[in-house]
Amino acid sequence: MLSASRLSCQLRVGLVLLSLSLSGCQGGSSLPPIPETVPVSGVVLLDGKPLVAASILFVPSQGTKGIECSGVTDDDGRFELKHPHGPTGAPAGTYGVVVSRLVDSRGLAILPNPDVPPADLGAVESLPPRYSSFDQTTLKAEVPHSAGELKFELKSR
Repeated sequence: MLSASRLSCQLRVGLVLLSLSLSGCQGGSSLPPIPETVPVSGVVLLDGKPLVAASILFVPSQGTKGIECSGVTDDDGRFELKHPHGPTGAPAGTYGVVVSRLVDSRGLAILPNPDVPPADLGAVESLPPRYSSFDQTTLKAEVPHSAGELKFELKSR
């Protein structure tokens, strides 16, 4: 059974990814202006190996302007951040970082699907809460005022 914290994290990550997929549907929306973004990319390793199909979420902290930016790791554990309203990258500043990797009962990665909630797919979080929980993450990142390349080295234990 999923804990409330993990289910909440999965729901939040799913909602952010849904907002990314719908960002082109805003039309004449009256959203506030997007702070200037800078390209942000990086790699996520788990026990020294690339972490494949993980969702990365940067949550602004310490007065950083803007909203959450996210990405998904590829086969090499690499990701690029995107702002939910279109631009690539993230505003410069300080962020808490959540890394989530949902798997099915066989341990196979489940990529976020905006049409189906993770719980309906039998998804469970495969990473420890110190990385995957909004409330418990220990990961932080500083996005510089110019392009940034980040590396996160996670441990399964």
